[in-house]
Amino acid sequence: IANGRALFAAANCQSCHGGANWTASTLDFTPPPGGGEITAGQLNRFLQKVGTFDATLVNELKGGGVAGQLNNDGANGVLGFNIPSLIAVFASPPYLHSGAAQSLEELLDNVTHRSSGTGGVDTLSNPSDRAKVVKFLNSIDLTTATFP
Repeated sequence: IANGRALFAAANCQSCHGGANWTASTLDFTPPPGGGEITAGQLNRFLQKVGTFDATLVNELKGGGVAGQLNNDGANGVLGFNIPSLIAVFASPPYLHSGAAQSLEELLDNVTHRSSGTGGVDTLSNPSDRAKVVKFLNSIDLTTATFP
């Protein structure tokens, strides 16, 4: 677990999945938010592009997959995604916004996602290292110390 935590930090995963609740996304305003802060129903400042949105996939369409209704208005990925918390992440598969990763192992097989905190440098190319990160992820609960 300690090795996985160190690898998580080296990959800068905490840039998105850090903070008090294991996410950079927070409620930092008294509702409602100020004008200009919301696009397509989402707070702009918490959206992160991690390269997992694929406008060619059926589940990226509006209206439950109705052809011709491409979701390119920012609501589900064009602007990025609201970062999920990692507290008890082991209990909430599938992963990624589209459910494309059925396990944490599959999630970390996604080079684009696992490299997003490093500007595209893949520091987790070794499967053994990824397995250590998965072990760490499986250990995260409310008592796990967060990153500063």
